[in-house]
Amino acid sequence: MNDRVITADAGNSLTLGIMQPYFFPYLGYFQLIAAADKLVLYDNCQFIKGGWVNRNRLLQHNGSVHYITVPLKRHSHKALISEVRIYDGIDWRKSILANIRQNYSKADFFKDLYPVVESVLMQDYETISQLNIASISEICRILGIKTEIVFSIDRYKSVEEEVEKSEYDCKPMVKRIISICKIERADHYLNAIGGTKLYSQEFFASNGIKLEFVKTNDISYTQMNDEFVPNLSILDVLMNAGAERTKMLLGEYSLV
Repeated sequence: MNDRVITADAGNSLTLGIMQPYFFPYLGYFQLIAAADKLVLYDNCQFIKGGWVNRNRLLQHNGSVHYITVPLKRHSHKALISEVRIYDGIDWRKSILANIRQNYSKADFFKDLYPVVESVLMQDYETISQLNIASISEICRILGIKTEIVFSIDRYKSVEEEVEKSEYDCKPMVKRIISICKIERADHYLNAIGGTKLYSQEFFASNGIKLEFVKTNDISYTQMNDEFVPNLSILDVLMNAGAERTKMLLGEYSLV
């Protein structure tokens, strides 16, 4: 896969984010992208079943949460995200689009977003990573996010080897992040708030990297039910709140 870049001027100091490519991820994912100078979409790591790589959550018209899921071909439990292929034995595109129409057709901005989602899903993809990269890139375009986005297996092919031979006394995922930061010459690393129990700011500082976490503020927007449900797919935000309101919500976070 060739590198694809959405350009930004990072200046002398570089703030980096590293995320696995998720399927139409939640608002906080895009807040992290917008807060960084450069984002690495890293798929050269193990696929974890039950995560967010091939599924996400939307609301049904009765207010319950429903998963939209891209079916995958059978693969080794050690398979990398980049190796996991989409199963086309069933018409999953038709199923997902029908679900969105059924549950969001009355949303205020359905007509604006649905053609975009349909266009993304109806393209041909071999791997789940290819689909997710396309969807994330398209959402960034809609939201006017200018962060430089880089993804390529070849670009970071040495990282996993460095992780194996690293002398750092820490978890492999920490070694991976530090290795990528050094490749990109980043001195500031942003992580999702869920990483506060996994990563030590002191350890990153000892490697010349400032670590901060993106914490989404308490936000709400009008949904199709009475009780607000947070952290759904970005599709829920865009269809209910629209692109302009969602752009404003991108700034509703703090760095901790």
